[in-house]
Amino acid sequence: MKAGDHVVTTSLEHNAVIRPLHSLSGTRGVSYTVVKCDEKGRFDINDFARDITDKTTMFAINHASNVTGTILPVRGIADIAKERGITMLLDAAQSAGSIEVDATRLGVDLLAFAGHKGLPGPAGTGGLYIRDGITLDPLMEGGTGSDSLSLLMPQNLPERFEAGTLNYPGICGLKEALKYINSTGVDKIREKELAIIKRMIDGLRSLRHITLYGCKEADGITGVFAFNVAGMAPAQAAHKLDMEHNIMVRAGLHCAPLAHESIGTADTGTLRASIGYATTMGDIDRFISALETLRP
Repeated sequence: MKAGDHVVTTSLEHNAVIRPLHSLSGTRGVSYTVVKCDEKGRFDINDFARDITDKTTMFAINHASNVTGTILPVRGIADIAKERGITMLLDAAQSAGSIEVDATRLGVDLLAFAGHKGLPGPAGTGGLYIRDGITLDPLMEGGTGSDSLSLLMPQNLPERFEAGTLNYPGICGLKEALKYINSTGVDKIREKELAIIKRMIDGLRSLRHITLYGCKEADGITGVFAFNVAGMAPAQAAHKLDMEHNIMVRAGLHCAPLAHESIGTADTGTLRASIGYATTMGDIDRFISALETLRP
């Protein structure tokens, strides 16, 4: 990014996107516009077209929210970007491994993912897909083990973007995680998770003292659920679930403050429960029963 460039992003972004954009706005004169979602985490994709300026060079959006689980209409947004000649960057940290992620089918130019979320690999791993024809400058330079006579970073990939000693143990662990995902099948994983997500939504909505945020349709989200318990601070409720029921949830803003502004929980934060392929229906039922006991 260079001075004068403009980026369109969303109010559901993780700080992994918002903080670099905010930093670039102060250090390089890059501006950005945030397309806001409604209280259910949904977007009008026409807003993306309306926010384009003659300086817009990139759309930077996530595939799914880490707060509400909302799956964004990536294909439609990418079509707008392609029509206007804008680079499309997709953050697939929350989607890879639990729903289909295909950069070509989705029409994205850059796709980043983490290895330790939907892909059940070790922390400290991840990757960046770069479409042919996209030219990037490395953020870091250093040893690559190749072309060592040159004082310049190599032009060939992936060495150009892999300065320093790689996290070999983590990469080996990520390889095993990918083998597991591929042998199981993303479609099978999604099919099972959809049934669990529906059970969770139904259970949370059945409790009068629970407020569930975001989309209430199972096929519109991944397996994360933001909610609050009436009369209890999120941290207090999380502590009781942990100490009295041996159930771990996360409380707070989940590194996504703009998402909480969108759903109206910026002042309090929420509880967030997460499910995965290993979660059972019995786990969900036990969780809902535990929530029934939470009273201020």
